[in-house]
Amino acid sequence: MVGVFDMLPRKGQVLREGFERLRREGYIGEESAQFDTPTGPHRYTWPILLEKGREQLLRGELLGW
Repeated sequence: MVGVFDMLPRKGQVLREGFERLRREGYIGEESAQFDTPTGPHRYTWPILLEKGREQLLRGELLGW
C-alpha cells in the first residue's frame, strides 16, 4: 500500500489529511511520550486505533469518503 502513496505528487499532505480526518471522525487517537536526549527533551507522538476504528476494520467495510 505504501507504494501507491509513493506515486502521489503531494503524498505527505495526502497522508496528513487522511490521518487528520480519521482522528476527527473518531477512528484513531494519539498517544505521546517525552524522551530526554543529549540535545534536550523530544516529544514523540503516534496514532492509536480507537474502538470505532477497530469496529470498522472488523466489519471490513470501506469508509466511503
